[in-house]
Amino acid sequence: MRRFGMVIEPRATPGAHYRLPWPVDRVDIINVSDVRREIVGVPQPEEGHDHPEPPTKLQVLSGDTNVIDVEIVVQYQVRDPAAYLVNVQYAPYRLVRDAVRQAVTSLVSRLPVDVILTTERQALQNNIRAETQKRLDEYGSGLLVVGINLQKAYPPDEVASAFTDVNSAREDRARGINEANGYSNSLIPEARGQAEGTLSKAEAYRSDALSKANGAAMAFDAILAEYQTNSKIYGEGVTRYRLYLETIEKILPRVQVYTVDTTDGGQINLRLFGNPAPIATPAPGE
Repeated sequence: MRRFGMVIEPRATPGAHYRLPWPVDRVDIINVSDVRREIVGVPQPEEGHDHPEPPTKLQVLSGDTNVIDVEIVVQYQVRDPAAYLVNVQYAPYRLVRDAVRQAVTSLVSRLPVDVILTTERQALQNNIRAETQKRLDEYGSGLLVVGINLQKAYPPDEVASAFTDVNSAREDRARGINEANGYSNSLIPEARGQAEGTLSKAEAYRSDALSKANGAAMAFDAILAEYQTNSKIYGEGVTRYRLYLETIEKILPRVQVYTVDTTDGGQINLRLFGNPAPIATPAPGE
């Protein structure tokens, strides 16, 4: 209730109330539970919302200088009737519409177009609601934003085909990267396994070669020590002769032996047996 234009009772409680006749007192009835609706960015008028000015599209510039058409549905209601009636001499739908436009322009200009069209739609919607409510509170409008629905955020019709081509190219690029990563993930472990197998074989061959070389060296050292010991006891010549006989004993079992009949006193050609020249058979008695 207002008296001479001054609010004396912002919100009347249920019960009997009295007022002086106009022009002293004035009672304004505001439905604070009614949820109002406003559409921003749709060029066609909505049924039941006959505003004096025609609806217009909402086109904003993204952070990477791309033009985007935005359509938003706003739901709001009166939170403070006194502030709603007194503070702002402006149509509430226009106030809400302008606050939404300002919030969208400010927030979209900070984001690239790809993020707006894909991953950050929900976050952008929440930020638009918070920014709109902040503006309405700064104006002292007494309005409360109940909900904001970012219905559409899409490129203009003139460049829609180009956006589609770009998105298709990005999808192809992402698919190619994923396929390359999959091939890499399957090829690299196999190559590492082969490398580890080769290294293991090389280590085994190295260990075997070192063991054989160490064994041969130890055997040689043992023979050398035995030779030096026997040389002192039996003499160097005897020791060498014994080593010669032991070597012959190891060699002869692998040598082919041929028996030749020389009773006629002739000569035999042993070329067939691998000798380079004929060997004369000694005569009897020689």
